[in-house]
Amino acid sequence: MYDSCIEREKNSIGTSVSWTGKHIDKYWIYTSRYSPDDTVNGSGWKHYFTLQANFRRTYYREDDISLYWGIHYGFTYAVRNKDILTKEPRIWANGITTDLRTYVVENLHLSIFGIEATNEKNIFNLEFGIGPQGIIKFGYKRKL
Repeated sequence: MYDSCIEREKNSIGTSVSWTGKHIDKYWIYTSRYSPDDTVNGSGWKHYFTLQANFRRTYYREDDISLYWGIHYGFTYAVRNKDILTKEPRIWANGITTDLRTYVVENLHLSIFGIEATNEKNIFNLEFGIGPQGIIKFGYKRKL
């Protein structure tokens, strides 16, 4: 009989690609010490494309259910609709000028608790965590 949870623990590494989009309705004044104030009054989409390397520790596995936690590190490429941008380009302290329509940032996401349910070909997961992908994250994978 096989009933020890300790023997069912597993470390795994991998990668993930994700997209998150949100619609923004904005009216705000952008203040920067490097350029004059600029008023933004617009509506549009902001898209986040994320590529991350993952470490995952499964601490409980029973038939088609597993519980885990994980650390995800990578980069996010953001693209914003021009209607929610400032009218003038920004000049940063390092001298780079940008209109902030696109930018790349590194990120770290911690999945504090995750649950994964599988059947023959489909895998569904739900994670609670902290990071650029939000507090609650849903996922789907398909076995080939």
